[in-house]
Parts: sequence; C-alpha cells; structure tokens
Amino acid sequence: MTWPPPPFQVPVIPVTDADGVRHFHGVTYATTPGFRPRLLDVRVPAGEGPFPVVVWIHGGGWLDGDRRYPPPTVPVELLHGTVTAAGLALVSVDYRHSLEAPFPAQLHDVKAAIRYVRKFAAVLGVDGDRIGVWGESAGGHLAALAGLTGPHSTDAEALEGAHGVGSGPTGVMAVVDWYGVSDLTTLADHPMPVPAGMDFPDPYTALLGGTETERPALARAASPVTYATPGSTPPPFLLIHGTQDGLVPYSQSEQLAEALTRADGQATLRPVEGADHIFLGSPDIEAIVTESVTFLTHHLTTSPVGHRGGRGPPPRPLRATPAPSPHPKPRERQHVMSTIPATPSARPDARHAVADTGLRRTGILGLALLGSAAALGLVVRRDVVHPPFQGLDDRWLSWMGGPHEGLYSAVASVLNWFGGPLGVVVPLALLIFLLVRRRWASAGFLFAAYMAGSMLVVQSLKYLVDRPRPAHPLVRVDHGSFPSGHAAGAALLVVIVGAVLVPAARRRAWWIGGAAFTLAMMWSRTWLHAHWLSDTVAGAMAGAGAGLIVWWICAPALAREAQRIRRLGKAVEPEPAAR
Repeated sequence: MTWPPPPFQVPVIPVTDADGVRHFHGVTYATTPGFRPRLLDVRVPAGEGPFPVVVWIHGGGWLDGDRRYPPPTVPVELLHGTVTAAGLALVSVDYRHSLEAPFPAQLHDVKAAIRYVRKFAAVLGVDGDRIGVWGESAGGHLAALAGLTGPHSTDAEALEGAHGVGSGPTGVMAVVDWYGVSDLTTLADHPMPVPAGMDFPDPYTALLGGTETERPALARAASPVTYATPGSTPPPFLLIHGTQDGLVPYSQSEQLAEALTRADGQATLRPVEGADHIFLGSPDIEAIVTESVTFLTHHLTTSPVGHRGGRGPPPRPLRATPAPSPHPKPRERQHVMSTIPATPSARPDARHAVADTGLRRTGILGLALLGSAAALGLVVRRDVVHPPFQGLDDRWLSWMGGPHEGLYSAVASVLNWFGGPLGVVVPLALLIFLLVRRRWASAGFLFAAYMAGSMLVVQSLKYLVDRPRPAHPLVRVDHGSFPSGHAAGAALLVVIVGAVLVPAARRRAWWIGGAAFTLAMMWSRTWLHAHWLSDTVAGAMAGAGAGLIVWWICAPALAREAQRIRRLGKAVEPEPAAR
C-alpha cells in the first residue's frame, strides 16, 4: 500500500447491463485527509464512443443529497435513461456538504470531477473535450458556477482548487440550471421556511460559514451573477425554474439570465408556471427532462470543440456558413424572459429542441375551442328553430324566467353595459396604454385578436347561422342569436389581458377569475333573454379560441418584446411572485 493515500483512484471495472449501458459505480475522484472520499458514477451508452459527457450535480441545500438520487419528482430511470438514450454519458457526482467544509469546497469538488473525467476519458469511453453540466437547486448553483468561473475569474486559483487531479482545464460547453441560486446577496430577505420547533441549519449560513452580513465578500464570490460580466464569454445556459418556487425565488433565475445577456451570453429562461421547488405541481416532468437533454445534446454534439482550458472563447453553435470566420462576430443575444409560449423560431437553437409544451397546448386548445364553436354552429344551422339541444335551451330559459328585479337584475344590467359600450372602451383604452408604452407587439396582438374574435369569427357565425333570439328580450339586441357576442368578448378579453399584462406567476389565479367572469356574462345573457344557453357556450368558446390562436401566432413577436423590455429595464409587469 501507499502512504499517504493517493488523491484519486483509477476507474473501477465497469458492469454492463442488459441494454449495453456500462456502469462505473463508486469511482473515487478525490480524497482529502479528514474527509470522506468523493465518489462519482458513470453511465456510458451502448455502442462505439467516445460519447459527450453530462455531469449531474445533485441538490439538497448544500447540506444533504446524494449523487444516486435526483429530486423525488424526477424518477431516476427517467433522468438516467433519457440522457443515455440521447447518446450522452452521464457522470453523477457527490461533493462535500457545507457542514463538512464551507464554500468554495463544493465548487472545488465539481471542478475536480471534471478534471478527473478528462484525465480518464479514454478509460471511460467518453469525450473529455465535450462536457456539459446539469444541476438542480444547490446543484444548479454549482453548475452555474462551474460554467462561469475559470482562469479569467477574480481569485481564479481559489475557485479552481487542487483536489483530486490537481490541475487541468475545467471549462464546459453548456449548462442546465434547474432552480438554482444565482445571487446570495439578495436572499437575506427571503429566509428558508423551517417548521416551528425544528432545529435545522440555515443553508446559506452553513454554505458561507457565517451570515451574508458577516461574510459579504464570500457571498459575492459564491454568487454566479458575479462572474457573468462583459468579456467573460459564458457558455450557453438553459435555466428552468418554477414560478411559484417558495425556497429559491423565480427571480433568482431572472437575475442570472439578465446578467448572462449583458455578458453577451446565450441564456434561455424557461418558467414552469405554477410549480414550486423541485417542480412540485408541474404536470409534465418528462417534458422538462427531455428539453434539458435536448439542449445538452445539441450543444455537446453540434458545436465545435473549443480549447480544454477553463474559459476563453467558448464553443459556438455551428452555423450554415461556407467556412468559419477567423474573426467571429459577437453572438446574438438570445435571452427568453417570458412565459409567453415561444415558437421554435423565437428561441435559441429551437431547430434541435423539443417543441415548447406551452406553445403546443395554446395552439391545440385554441383550435379545439374554435372548432367546437364552429361545429356547434353547423348543427344549429341545419335547424335554427329546433336544433337537437333546443329542449335544454328551453328548460334553461324557463329557469331564467324571473322576476327580473333586485340584485340579479342589477348585476345582469351591469354586465350587459360592460359588454356593450365598455366592450369597446376597455380594449381601446388598453390599446392606447400599450402604444404609449411602446409595446408594439402587444398592441398588434390586441388589435389582431379583437378583429379576429369579435369581427371575423363572431360576426361571420352570426351571419351564417342566423338563429332567432328568445322571445321578449329585456335589452336591445341585434340580428342573430348565435353565438353570443357578449360572451365571446368576455372570454377574448380574459385571454388578451392574461397574455400581455398578467405576470406568469399569477396567471393561474387570473384564469380562474376570468372563467368566473365569463360564466357570469353567459348567465346574464340568458337572464336577460338575449340568448339561448347554447349561444353563450359557443360565444365563450369562439372568443377564447380566437384569442388563443392569435396568441399562438404572435408568440415570437411577444417573446422578443418581453426580451427587449427586460433588457431595457422597462417592464410594466411586476416581478413574478417568489412564493
């Protein structure tokens, strides 16, 4: 035996599973006297390598966690299987927890793991020149630091460390950061929620070995935004964060995305609407994992290899140009800062990315609603006096028979007025507001949505179907009962305001309130005997469907506008809620 023990061990003999994936379990990539050995696992896809590498960094508040287990919302088979199925090798690393050693020990370990993979790339069957990092929570924070720090950084030697393979390049080609901290100095007013009576260390104090007030310089050194500065040439970043994250505010990813943009970097910020930490509440974890792997696959397989040093000119996506220029132009800033669904042409490298789930659902829902309204119109047009559901319409109208006085009558009259004169005033006022704020794309979307919904769809259906109204309406009405223009206008207004004014973190509450408003408008039209029930249902579907389809079409322009507003610091929307 040797003494003292070596700073790392050579890779263990791999085990090959039934799918041909080779597993290197429990490889010691670094040792430090007085600390447990730091281990990593490697999964190498079946087939001929060498394969690009994804280094997975677990979360746990820097106090907990294990390389073997992703967060409980992400099945381990999904994470590991998606990576290897994409032809990428997966390296899962442990690192010292904060009560074992404060920062920068955790970053030292991540960089030691990267150096180890490069040193033993041939043994492992991987490509040491093509490495990306991917982390969640505390691991996302460390992944961001690994992508942003290097020889160019202030106090570079202190950040690189000399553990394990003591020297060598630690640069990476791409970073995926799931809900990681980006600026510790702004988290003093956001204490971690700890159940009453429970004695649990504060993660930030444990990481720094003191409070941010006591150690401000170390807090800045531990913040990724510190290193996203002009001239730092960061690698491409994909930031995915729940808008209702109660542990790490969504604004942390916004801060990092803005800093990367100012550094002329490529940053894609993907909000997960309504999701808490570890994407709790998200209905589609698989899509999040798939998008992350697709992003890494693109940047690790289609980008030219840069030098193996820590930083410097980063790898750039391949372009369809005759030959690379010896003096490349600065990359176009690609920073998506909106939950407005983005079409493939509106976000970076989308030719190779998974289709945006929000965009797809917006378009499909809009088409389904508008198609349903049109189908209902065809049914009514075949027999405008006695359509198949006339019995239901008659029974509903009899329930609305009266007496038409008191509170119900007052509410119905107010809604009738809102859908009448105010139905023009409100969108016109909103249009003027958007134009004054120079939100040209939002103003164009509003105009197009109202023209499509109120004029094209509703008036065309009224003319084509020409259904008689109920007898003895209590308000003045025009021709054609089908569909209800008031119901269509209400649903359309809900969609437009939600798209251009309501922050993403509050849209769920807005949709609920908007649905209640639309239902109230539908009730008022039947209470006033101005429409049959089926007319109001078709109107709401037509208005919402038209609005969603126009939103879908205008999404690229809206996304670019949101990006411009963020860059100029002129956003009219409030910060997304942190909880």
